[in-house]
Amino acid sequence: MTSTRTYMSKLNAAERVKAEELGQKIFDWTRLTEEHFAVLRTDPNAYAEAWQEYAAKAPPIGSIPARDNYQEHIKLGEQLLEKECVTIYDHVEAVNTLAYLCRLQLTLAADLGWKIQLAVGEYVSTKSASHQYPPFHFQMPENPHPLLRDIYGANPPTSSGANTSTSSSANRPTPSGARTPTSSSATMPTSSVPPADDYPIVLPGQPFSWSDILDYARKPVSPKELSSFKRNPEPLSGHTFTSTGDMGDEAFRVSCFLTVGKEKLFYLVFADEGKEAVAYSSSEFFTLLKSSQRIIT
Repeated sequence: MTSTRTYMSKLNAAERVKAEELGQKIFDWTRLTEEHFAVLRTDPNAYAEAWQEYAAKAPPIGSIPARDNYQEHIKLGEQLLEKECVTIYDHVEAVNTLAYLCRLQLTLAADLGWKIQLAVGEYVSTKSASHQYPPFHFQMPENPHPLLRDIYGANPPTSSGANTSTSSSANRPTPSGARTPTSSSATMPTSSVPPADDYPIVLPGQPFSWSDILDYARKPVSPKELSSFKRNPEPLSGHTFTSTGDMGDEAFRVSCFLTVGKEKLFYLVFADEGKEAVAYSSSEFFTLLKSSQRIIT
C-alpha cells in the first residue's frame, strides 16, 4: 500500500517550523523573480544587453561565501532588493540576486538533512502550484541581439497563458545559472517557475578542493567515452573532471545521478564551493562533459 503522508507531516514540530520558514522564503523569492522576468521579457534585446553588462562586471554577489557568512550575505541580498527597479539592468540585477539567495537558502536546507530538504521542496512546489504567475509572453525581436540568436536560434520560447508550476522545464534557469552569473548564453533564463516534475536542485555532497587533484594527470573525454557514459552513466559516479568556460577553469565531481521519469539528473560538486551537489539535466551535463578532461587517479 502506497503511503500518502507528505514529507512535511513526517517532521517534528520544530523541524516543520524550520522547513516552512525556509520554504516560504524560497517561494517568495521565486514569485518575485517571475515579476522581474515578466518585465525583462517585454524587451528581449535590452534584456540581453543588460545581462551581458551585468555578467561583465562580475559582481561580488556571484561568489559563494563560507557557511558562517550565509546569513550576512542573505541580509545583503535582501537589502539590494529594496532598491526600486527603474532600468532593465536593475531588473537583471534583481533576478541574479534572487537566484543567489535561493541557492543559499537551498544549501541551508540541505545542511539540515534530507528530510527537511525534501519537505522544503514539497512546500515550495505546493505553493507554486496554487499561485498565479504572470503570463509568459515572449516574442523574438525582428533584429535579435546576438545573445538571443545564440540561445534560441530559430526556436524561441513560445508565449502562453498564465505561467504556473506546470510550465515547461525548458524555461527554468539552468543550475549553472543559479550557481553563479556568467555571460554564457545557456544561463540567460526567461522564467524561474519550477516544472511540474519538481526535483531537488541541490543535494548534500562530498566537498573537495583543487589542491586535491592538481598532481593528477588529465585525459580529454573522447567521443567513444561520451557515448558509453550516455548508455550507462553508472561509472561516472565519483569521477572528477575539469573544464574551461566563461569563468575560466573549474573542476567538478559527479556525486550521483537520479532518474526522474525518462530524464536523468546529474548532481555535481564543484571544487572549493562547499558540499552542495547541483542538479544538471542530461543535456546540460553531457554538453559540459563533451569539452571536459577526466582526472586520472
